[in-house]
Amino acid sequence: MRLVRLRARRFRCLDDVTVEFHPGLTVVRGDNEAGKSSLYHALMTVLFRSPRSRHRDLLAHRNWDADALFDLELEFIAAGAGHRLSKDFEARTARLENLATGEVWRDPDDVQHRLEGDLGLGPEIVYSRLACVNHDELVRLTADDRSTSELLERLQDAIVGSGSRRSPRQVSRLLDQRLAELRKGLERPAAHPGPLRRLRDDLEALDGRIADARRGLEATEDLRRRLRQFHEEKDSLEQEVIDLGTVVGANERLHQLERQRQALARQYEAGRERLRRVAEAQGELEAARARLEAAGREPAPDREALDRLEALAGRIAALDQSIEAHLAAAAAARPQPAAPRSALAALPWLGVVLAAAGVLLGLLFSSWWLLLTVLGLGLALAPRLAPAPTAPPDPAATLRAQREKTASKLEEALAAWGGQPPGTLRERLERLESARAAVAAAERRLADILGGRPVEEVDREVDDCRRDLRDLEREMEQLAPLRLEPHAFARHQAELRAAQERLDSVMAGIRRTELELARQETEPELLYELEERRAALADRLAGVEEHAAAVALARETLDQAQAELLAEVSGRIAEAVSPYVARLTGGRYRALRTDERLQSVRVVADGREVDWRGLSRGTQDQLYLALRLGLVRLFYGDDPPPLVLDDPCLAFDDRRAAEAAVLFQELARAGQIVLFTFSRRYGDGDRLVTLSGP
Repeated sequence: MRLVRLRARRFRCLDDVTVEFHPGLTVVRGDNEAGKSSLYHALMTVLFRSPRSRHRDLLAHRNWDADALFDLELEFIAAGAGHRLSKDFEARTARLENLATGEVWRDPDDVQHRLEGDLGLGPEIVYSRLACVNHDELVRLTADDRSTSELLERLQDAIVGSGSRRSPRQVSRLLDQRLAELRKGLERPAAHPGPLRRLRDDLEALDGRIADARRGLEATEDLRRRLRQFHEEKDSLEQEVIDLGTVVGANERLHQLERQRQALARQYEAGRERLRRVAEAQGELEAARARLEAAGREPAPDREALDRLEALAGRIAALDQSIEAHLAAAAAARPQPAAPRSALAALPWLGVVLAAAGVLLGLLFSSWWLLLTVLGLGLALAPRLAPAPTAPPDPAATLRAQREKTASKLEEALAAWGGQPPGTLRERLERLESARAAVAAAERRLADILGGRPVEEVDREVDDCRRDLRDLEREMEQLAPLRLEPHAFARHQAELRAAQERLDSVMAGIRRTELELARQETEPELLYELEERRAALADRLAGVEEHAAAVALARETLDQAQAELLAEVSGRIAEAVSPYVARLTGGRYRALRTDERLQSVRVVADGREVDWRGLSRGTQDQLYLALRLGLVRLFYGDDPPPLVLDDPCLAFDDRRAAEAAVLFQELARAGQIVLFTFSRRYGDGDRLVTLSGP
């Protein structure tokens, strides 16, 4: 496989970056936080991670300024053809296209299978542990023995498990874990025992249930015999109760029907009496309505109009009396004589005398002169100032005028009622009101009799009562053959109570027996089922025991095969790694040796072997890099995948770093190398990609 171009969008600090790779050595150079690690992780992500995954470490690659997840596109050459790989982690889609044939794969699992299988990339566990050298691994070499052992174990897993997604060590741990789960609880008690312990306990419990079931079958048969006896007695008593109950019930029904018949008879007679009274009240109402109709044919005013007519007639009578009284008084009264004209004529002369006396007294200085003078002048002028005498008015004439006017009004009012006098009209009105009162009284009486219901309803009720009475008498005739005398009826009632008590006792016994039978009833099928379950459980236990033996055998076989494989390749590893040891250490060390399990690494210097843990950090880094380069050559041969190096020479001195750069250039002639660094120690390679950073 050869990388051609990588495009990363919204990946960590990379908003939208495209990088083109040289078939030989591509140097990706940039300062801290320029995006080298982001580009490295983008390459590993597009090659091996599924876009469907939402693992926490994958989500951590989200761009800091974007809400959506990233999408990656890689162009590469594999199997002699160009390919384009696209993975959109936001849309959870993948697409692999063969640019030569146009063939396209879209299922993420199919895409990954073709990448790792047909296109020669291999599993991630192998590629990442052999062809990718990260400076973080080099730092861990000198951290402690545990870290060094872990790195060597990873190389061992990559060698032994090259065809699997799981390392042999992971498989061994899974087998150990599975075996422990299967055997949990066998040697000592456990809160949650494993399948072997559970199945053995279940088998023991099932044996106990089978023994209980066999004992229960015997008790069940005894209860069933007792229950059959109870049912036979129950059937006999039920028939006896039915026979006695029929006779007693018939007589009780007869007594009830007799009481109902008497009540219905009374109700029927009362209904007939009501209908008779209704007919009588209806006749009275019709007669009253006839009288009202006859009275209504004679016109008559209402009471208010009649009162006005009588008031006019009374006014006329009163005026007639007043006129007669005035005429009588006028006839009886005599005319008064007129006052003598001589006396009236003498008044002026008397006044003259008094006036003269006043003047005279005034001359004599008397205080009464003025009064006498005025009085005298008044008497002298009185005849001239007095009005002429007029004739008195005639009261009778006024009354006669009023009478004529009142009589005219009365005549006009009576004309509307046929000119009949008020007395006649009053008689008509009284007859009309009497007829109306009779109609109202007849209607009230009819309503009281009907009780607010229509006549048809009362008539229908009487018919229903008559029909119910007839049906009741018919039922009594049907029950008459079962009628008993009072003493016989009492005897039958006592016998029925006794039979019912015996039946209740038997039913209670049945219920107790059925309840007891339900609690401990054991069917033969249950025993058969338990025995079948025991056989199945025993088979399962045998299967689990065989499975546990197989797991133990697999664990043992895996260890043996792993040891044999490592023993076989350990010599070839030393042969493949030694040339790189000499180159990277400047000839200081000539060869590298490992034990059969790749757990101990030693180098040869001046004819003696030295444990690499005692060397300097820079030398350890050089030996580890040489080991990785040798394993790539051993594993992939002449067609290695792209070698990804992340600043592997940080601890190298300048001389050995320069030698490493030359070695990388030589290796790039046979296979592609992508080197990430912030240093200029490696030169520009065949192509230099400079990252400027944020």
